[in-house]
Amino acid sequence: MATKAWIIREPLAEFVPSQQSIGESSNPQQSDIVIAEGNYQTDYYETDGDESLEFDVEPEDEVTRRRSRYPRYDPNCLVPVFTTSMMFDDGRQFKDAIKKHSVVERREIKFVKNDKKFVRAKCVDVNCPWKISASFDVRIGSFHVKAYHKEHTCSISFTNKRVTSSWLADHYFSTIKAMPTIKTIAFKELIKEQLGLNITIDQCKKAKLLAFKVLMGNYRKEYSKLWDYVEELRETNPGSTVTLKVEKPDMHSKALFERMYICFAAFVGLDGCFLKGICKGEILCAIGRDANDQMFPIAWAVVRVESGDTWTWFLTSLMYDLNMIGTYGQGWVIISDKQKGLLQAVVNLLPLAEHRMCARHIYANWGQKYKGIQMQRLFWQCVKSNIMVEFDEHTQALKKISPAAYHDLIQTEPKHWSRAFFTTEVKCDIVDNNLCEAFNGRIIDARCKSIYSMLEEMRIMIMTRMHTQRDACARWKRDCGPRIIKKLEENRVGATYCHVIWNGDAGYEVLDKGVKYVVDVSKRDCTCRRWQLTGIPCPHAISTIDHKRHDAYDYVDECYMKVNFLATYQKMMMPVRGEKFWKKTNNEAPEPLPTRVKLGRPKQKRRREEGEVARGIRMSRRGMKMTCRSCSKTGHNSLTCPTKKAKTATSQTQLPRQKLSVSTFISIVSCLFHE
Repeated sequence: MATKAWIIREPLAEFVPSQQSIGESSNPQQSDIVIAEGNYQTDYYETDGDESLEFDVEPEDEVTRRRSRYPRYDPNCLVPVFTTSMMFDDGRQFKDAIKKHSVVERREIKFVKNDKKFVRAKCVDVNCPWKISASFDVRIGSFHVKAYHKEHTCSISFTNKRVTSSWLADHYFSTIKAMPTIKTIAFKELIKEQLGLNITIDQCKKAKLLAFKVLMGNYRKEYSKLWDYVEELRETNPGSTVTLKVEKPDMHSKALFERMYICFAAFVGLDGCFLKGICKGEILCAIGRDANDQMFPIAWAVVRVESGDTWTWFLTSLMYDLNMIGTYGQGWVIISDKQKGLLQAVVNLLPLAEHRMCARHIYANWGQKYKGIQMQRLFWQCVKSNIMVEFDEHTQALKKISPAAYHDLIQTEPKHWSRAFFTTEVKCDIVDNNLCEAFNGRIIDARCKSIYSMLEEMRIMIMTRMHTQRDACARWKRDCGPRIIKKLEENRVGATYCHVIWNGDAGYEVLDKGVKYVVDVSKRDCTCRRWQLTGIPCPHAISTIDHKRHDAYDYVDECYMKVNFLATYQKMMMPVRGEKFWKKTNNEAPEPLPTRVKLGRPKQKRRREEGEVARGIRMSRRGMKMTCRSCSKTGHNSLTCPTKKAKTATSQTQLPRQKLSVSTFISIVSCLFHE
């Protein structure tokens, strides 16, 4: 008695068992299947259809299968291949396949007949025989290709009317979603490279606008996922802090997204940056420093606007996660810019913390009024003075040149920006907030995306960084990191010019460039304070360590050791399941906050500070005096040349030259002719 085996597949192929399968196995799944329609083979069909095929499996291992008459078109194919009797779901799918064929083959195709039940298309070249027609078949409920001539005799085209802005928006939707900040010119070049077609700038602009409209709809939907996403992060990463706050003015209004906090130290940098995409708001971040002097993201939050309220909320959440409640920030160092509301929030919540301010931002404001290389040099000498004596010398020199510049600089207390006032408990002497700026630069692409996509990209980036840093530690050649080794070797170069005098115990006198310093190796102390501030032996300390025949690496502070680096990256972030597996919280989905549209074109580039040098391959002409090629004087060009304008005005005031009359002209010509 024959048995039956069911394989879910479209009735479009003929089953041909191989010789090995006939002799060895009766299982049709282990046999070779050849897709055939007559003598034509194709892969462009759907294999996951809803219809079933019946196999009759005989005891004698004889396998038969009904012959398919209707191959089905696969909409996911890159190059459409048409055959007679090919099935399509409807007329729209058939027309989309023709458009795709037109674009891929770079041939212009027009629809001669186009309605719900019958579609006919042909090549626009009257001498080209390519044509295809399909109609709706009532028996099977789908479109069938009734006639098809596949040969093209026309030449390829560099334009195509089928490539409209809507087609581009649909075809390149994933590209625009992944790169929302792509320039229109770059988008045009990408299309030309991939399709070989000349597309106008207006088409590219319209395509991006259409794609952004779809993204805006998806962007609103992503806010509805936030409650479930918060619950998933809490469940997959126990111990992490994830909070979401919504705003609901009254019982009848919808909940609006307000802020979200994620925290997955003794030095912490604080900063904020704007979101550049369709999701508006700001990101607040807290960045620490690891044992290799690199950034370590601690926490970040998405808020509507940067203010004293949002910074107070962010710092309060951070204090709970870092067990700072009750310490008032004692033993912690915080560096930040002068963000709105941040300074007062630090004073209120962390009064005992050492609060440093980014010297680069202080100079950006101070340098707008007091310009020049000399002012800039004196400012940074004041900032990088390690001892009070040097600080007083440089500030007095600044006061001598410009008392107003000195008084304006001292308005911001030096304890916030000069190394001479920094404490030595935390082995860090940085005076800028580049850690946070580096983090903002790493997430610059994520900042252009919608909220859920942005948070996921940031989480994946940090999760990948955690194990990458831990794996890199295995390649360390010493007990401290590569960046620490580089700094120590730079100090070793300066140690070659030091003259050492030993007192017979742990004390040394070191003469460096006419200045005498005292080094106590046992206390790891030098009067220049560089060793105490950084935890890395200074040139004076290295010269004394070499005098003792010891290894300078043994005197590097333990905070830079490999064991502490591994402890920092010991706890890995756990992977997060897909949306399909999330638990439903059934909370009211928050709506995005209404955004205020600003006048003008949105600025994507950061506004450069006064005196900041732009990166590039060409030397900047900023500050150079131009030379006029008309009068060879400096300060202006030929268009604004006063000498040239004066000559032009003088020539216009002169009397016009007299014109020759007709009789005079004829007499002159006749005289010349007779001569």
